[in-house]
Amino acid sequence: MDGDFLLRQRVRVRGDGVDVGFELVSQKKGAELTMVGLTSFGAKAFALTQKGTDVRVDSFLGAAWPMPPRNVLRDLNRMMFLTVPGGPFPNGSVEAALGGTRITEQWRDGELLWRSFRRVDGDPAGTVTVDFAPQAESGAPGKTARIRNGWCGYEATVFTVERRP
Repeated sequence: MDGDFLLRQRVRVRGDGVDVGFELVSQKKGAELTMVGLTSFGAKAFALTQKGTDVRVDSFLGAAWPMPPRNVLRDLNRMMFLTVPGGPFPNGSVEAALGGTRITEQWRDGELLWRSFRRVDGDPAGTVTVDFAPQAESGAPGKTARIRNGWCGYEATVFTVERRP
C-alpha cells in the first residue's frame, strides 16, 4: 500500500442475516493502516490496526456488532489495494494470481469497471466481486463501489465521503 491517506466512507452491509450501516474512517501512515468503524450514532464499534500481516482488532460493542471487522479490512483491501499489477489498462479483461487467489479485472477506456477474486483451490467456493462507479477504483470522493462477497454471503455498498493525503 503506497502513500499515506485519510479516508472516510459510509458502508451498508446486507445479507446472510446482516443489515448494518456504519461509517468507516481509515488512516494509513507509513506501514500502518488503522480503521475505525462508527455506528449510526457515532459510537465506536471497532478499531483495527494492520502492520504488515499482523492485525489487531478491538471491539467496543461485543457480540452486538454483526459485521466482523476483519471482513471490513479484507473488503477495503480488495477495493483499493489488491490489483492486477501494471494498470491502468486500456480495454478488456486482465488476470493475475496473488497467492492462491486469481484476480480478474475488466477495463474500458482506461477505467476499471470491476474486479473479482476467486480461490484457485475452490475453497471457499464462489467469488468476491467489486463493481466500481466511474472513477471509483481509488476510493475517489463522491463515488460508490459495490462488493458482492460470495465467500461470506453478503453485499456491501461503500460510498467514499472524503479522501485526502
